[in-house]
Amino acid sequence: MYAYQLNACDFCNCYLGLNPHYKKDNIGIRYQYSAYKGTHHDISEFSDQTLSKDDFWEKRTVTELHGQWYPTQKLQIIFSAPYIHNSEGATAKGIKAMNDHSHGDNTDDDPIMGIGDPYILGHYQLFNKSKMDSAMFSHRLLAGGGLKFPAGKYKLGSAAEPLARTHQPGTGSWDFILSSTYLGKIKRTGFNVNATYLFTNINSEGFQFGNKLNVNAIIYQELNVGKSTFYPNIGTYFEQAAQDWNDGYYLSNSGGSIYYAHAGLDYYYNKFSLSLAVQKPYAQKLKEPQPEMNFRIICGISYAID
Repeated sequence: MYAYQLNACDFCNCYLGLNPHYKKDNIGIRYQYSAYKGTHHDISEFSDQTLSKDDFWEKRTVTELHGQWYPTQKLQIIFSAPYIHNSEGATAKGIKAMNDHSHGDNTDDDPIMGIGDPYILGHYQLFNKSKMDSAMFSHRLLAGGGLKFPAGKYKLGSAAEPLARTHQPGTGSWDFILSSTYLGKIKRTGFNVNATYLFTNINSEGFQFGNKLNVNAIIYQELNVGKSTFYPNIGTYFEQAAQDWNDGYYLSNSGGSIYYAHAGLDYYYNKFSLSLAVQKPYAQKLKEPQPEMNFRIICGISYAID
């Protein structure tokens, strides 16, 4: 997979986390920072340098304008417009080893940044059993699909290395999304279960990112303090990507799966909300060599329009 391509908002799949104000039109900014350790080079190439994956790093950040709109009571429209900032590098020891092994004049690479691929997603409410007494169990299910647009920079020319293509802000392809979200609540305890699947296509330079699956489950508790409401939450995320395709062949060091533990806190006051979450992998199965995910931080602010 090139691990960072699994992120919930690069966009490989959309972010469908905790959202107690699911029925309100809103707009917001979300920031995601992902840290990796390791390299796409086979570490055995540097065995005489006593290097490990800890001598190489990658960082991926996404700043995302996002929102949702309800044109009708049962139809939810979600949109996202991301800005990507990617960088990678090595310790002084790692840089020396790569130079000694003819991998070019290696220092920390210049960051790659730019507008990413936006997406739009529509959910239709299949059922809603929330008009019950607040002490009873209520739940609802939404499902639908959407489209990711090839607005981000991706063109590098036919001579570009496949790895360089995965670092670009955009993918160059029109991709299709299937999505569903199930929400439930018993008194002040609630839960979300979300799933999205991204069907990718080949871009104009013969490159295709692997299809991607995201599934997550979150449980939260509602705590009221004066006019403020807090939602501490925990959960688990699963992300899987098929191998990437480059001009007639699959990339051997792409594709895989990651399981994350999730802990977060959302804060609501009037029409404003703040969110913070930390996600830490507890299992990774990647087609090596690839950098491994170390941790991911997601934070954001949003405003309810009505």
